[in-house]
Amino acid sequence: MATGYIDGDETVTIEILGSDPDEARAPQLLSRAVHCALQKTSRTPDLRWLAGHPDMPEEILLRLADHEELREDLGHRDGPPALLERLAELGQREARLTLGLKYYQDESVDVNTFADFLERHGADTWLLETLALRDTPTAEKEKTLSRYASQSPYSDRLVTLRLSRQRENQARTESDPQKLRELLETNDPKVMRQLALNPQTPLDVLRKLIETREVKYAAEIRTAARFNLAGRGGSPEGETGAR
Repeated sequence: MATGYIDGDETVTIEILGSDPDEARAPQLLSRAVHCALQKTSRTPDLRWLAGHPDMPEEILLRLADHEELREDLGHRDGPPALLERLAELGQREARLTLGLKYYQDESVDVNTFADFLERHGADTWLLETLALRDTPTAEKEKTLSRYASQSPYSDRLVTLRLSRQRENQARTESDPQKLRELLETNDPKVMRQLALNPQTPLDVLRKLIETREVKYAAEIRTAARFNLAGRGGSPEGETGAR
């Protein structure tokens, strides 16, 4: 990919092609491109393009993070971690969220690292709400999140979100007929959607789900329940033909 940058009166052309023998020179070329772009009066468009370049060296990305106008672009990268940490400390919320999700969901990240992250950024309600709707492979991290959520001014909402997620997961995998019937009584659309898909959901529950209307995912719930019921040889008794 060739791109031109103005260095004084010269145009610096950079070309990096896949596994080209010059690929090893990519960091130097990109560093030179950043240097040239910083010298320009109208530098932002060039720097924004460079901020998203997948081969940009970490040390250059950390330098670019010092430029406030580039932080939004840098915040949409998925790494490196040092850059996301730097941006999170500078208040860039997308980077904070990306890092929080990684620490919460990546089993290789220990619970102490996640707890330290929440200690520094746990006041971000958007972060806590997003994490509350996600799963983690370790019970320790879930307990850590619950502890910080309980300290939030919006703790009631966060607890509700987390409970909804837990019920949704249960509705996806539960096989006990009575527990599945109890889950239906929550009237939670996300839970109802999973009940409609679960091959263990009792037929009487599926028939009720076929009648779902005026809730989020209603059409999706009805369709899934009909297919589930038909696949198990059941008939939609009492169906009113809701649309």
